[in-house]
Amino acid sequence: MHILITGAAGMVGRKLSERLAAEGGLDGKPIDKLTLVDVVAPTPPAGFSGKTDAYALDVSQEDAGRTLANGRPDVIFHLAAVVSGEAETDFEKGYRSNLTGMQHLLEAIRTAGGYRPKLVFSSSIAVFGAPFPSEIHDEFHHTPLTSYGAQKAICELLLADYTRKGFLDGVGLRLPTICVRPGAPNKASSGFFSNIIREPLAGHEAVLPVEESVMHWHASPRSAVGFLTHAAALTRAQLGPRINLTMPGVACTVGEQIAALRRVAGERAVARIRREPDAAIMKIVSGWPTRFDARRARALGFVVEDSFDEIIRVHVDDELGGDDRGVGVPAASEKGRSAISRAPPRNEPADASVLSVLFECLHDEALRLAVEPLLAGRRTEVVGPALVRGLTRHVAARHRHSANRILCHLSLPRPRGRSSRTTRLGAAPVERGAHRLGHGRDERGHVALRVSRRTIHR
Repeated sequence: MHILITGAAGMVGRKLSERLAAEGGLDGKPIDKLTLVDVVAPTPPAGFSGKTDAYALDVSQEDAGRTLANGRPDVIFHLAAVVSGEAETDFEKGYRSNLTGMQHLLEAIRTAGGYRPKLVFSSSIAVFGAPFPSEIHDEFHHTPLTSYGAQKAICELLLADYTRKGFLDGVGLRLPTICVRPGAPNKASSGFFSNIIREPLAGHEAVLPVEESVMHWHASPRSAVGFLTHAAALTRAQLGPRINLTMPGVACTVGEQIAALRRVAGERAVARIRREPDAAIMKIVSGWPTRFDARRARALGFVVEDSFDEIIRVHVDDELGGDDRGVGVPAASEKGRSAISRAPPRNEPADASVLSVLFECLHDEALRLAVEPLLAGRRTEVVGPALVRGLTRHVAARHRHSANRILCHLSLPRPRGRSSRTTRLGAAPVERGAHRLGHGRDERGHVALRVSRRTIHR
């Protein structure tokens, strides 16, 4: 089986490729090839025995759809998109990325001849708009109140029509807000839902821009990946003619999120949340749906966490190694844990940590010019001591509990106060060296910074 993931360098795309690589199959069929594309080249998942093609591709470009369809993947996970806040502020970019890319892909599949893949599309609950009933069902009318929601709604209609005509076998998933998102804040208007959990758990202050009474619909990144893989296994007979459906989630208010954080991590974590009302965000949030009737998705076998406490514990297990020493997360008892919480932690390779760190640096203007070429696998002229110091500060500040592991893999200096000269990545020790400070010289006498297994010259 050949699987294509667009948007594979993003958080959900990366976790999906890792899951597929670890399991080695989908719907009982072995995977022999993964094709991973994004605007920057994704990092191939570790441990995959088949072939992997990972490269940079802007799916909104006219020939991108043909490039992807020419490989004739059996299953396509179309995740490539810009997030809600960015789609709202940059109208042209939003439509180009979220709609034009989908159109190019659908048309390339239609005109390929003798080709009918499974296409799983990541839609959004933003397709719905106020006024809302107490619970929103799948057939509730689409009146999106944002450009992002409009783009996703149009894509749902296109997917349904191309499926009806027999050009492909499509399924659209209206994902809840994915929480808790690891890494740095992105430009999504919903980012604060994750920020107020992730940042306090990491020992940082978080800003809450809305009232605690705001309610929303959530699922963990682990559940999001589960939605996607389960959808790929559904048959046309199971789905019927209504191929776009709302995923289950956990409905809770911001106040209930904070109460869950208090139960999991204590008062010290909650004290790091600072209230700072933002009228623009509050206006956007007021038009968002809050609670859904996802009985159809549940009947089809989609599962999600039972509580927001469980969503936080998934984040602690998957991103913090099961413990947060800075906050003192209580040990989770097995009693009462669901099957999702009991699932073994993902086997994330060190390269994925490096990729995540570099992606976060894209939000820092001082580091962006240097980091973008690294992510694309190109030589950069900006690498040197200044970049090394900037990356070191970033990792030490934002990844306090795994700084040693990440900094060693990046060949960067560790935070002060670390006396050990060796840090282990899996079973292999990584020694400190001259390159770590960014002042080392290669065989040609150039200053060099080693990122993962590649050396970038200045």
